[in-house]
Amino acid sequence: MVQIKAELGGYGVELEECFWVRIVDEEKPKEPTQKEEDTKLESLGLPQPRLVYQEKKEGFQSWDDCAAAGVEMDFATVMHPLVTGECLEAIFINMDSHVLKSHKSRIKTITEEQIKLADRKYIASVYFHTLFLYATSKSKNYSMKQGETEKDITDYLKEIFAGSYSEFLLNFGTEQLMASLEL
Repeated sequence: MVQIKAELGGYGVELEECFWVRIVDEEKPKEPTQKEEDTKLESLGLPQPRLVYQEKKEGFQSWDDCAAAGVEMDFATVMHPLVTGECLEAIFINMDSHVLKSHKSRIKTITEEQIKLADRKYIASVYFHTLFLYATSKSKNYSMKQGETEKDITDYLKEIFAGSYSEFLLNFGTEQLMASLEL
């Protein structure tokens, strides 16, 4: 710390002021940890977004991990909502789905930044639309049927996202949704 004394004079009036100045190293922005992000969503009562890849990646689940837990993932699967009772606990988002890979392949000379943007847009779109469709279906007490066959909400949501709905979401403006997830 350094004390600086400044004197200003002119037109017959003199002003004097003392300041204390502290010089410190620049503070680095705090990187949110995975635990902080999980806690943030848990405090809101929101389900956890869980990213799933075909091959095992550090910190993420693989298709094989999901299969061992009874959740089937393949290129056609976009997401799988983990529903326990009436509670949506987590949303497994397939980062190696055909929908995402096709979307990225349409971008000519794709950069690393464009890949990250496409991934974030995909995650945010799938997560929030799954959450919205689940909450709406549950609050309105909808029952799902396909022909005469009764469907549970998990299968219903997976089939919606397996179709052209996911492709539509990737081409729809979701910048505000992406910013709110801070991925």
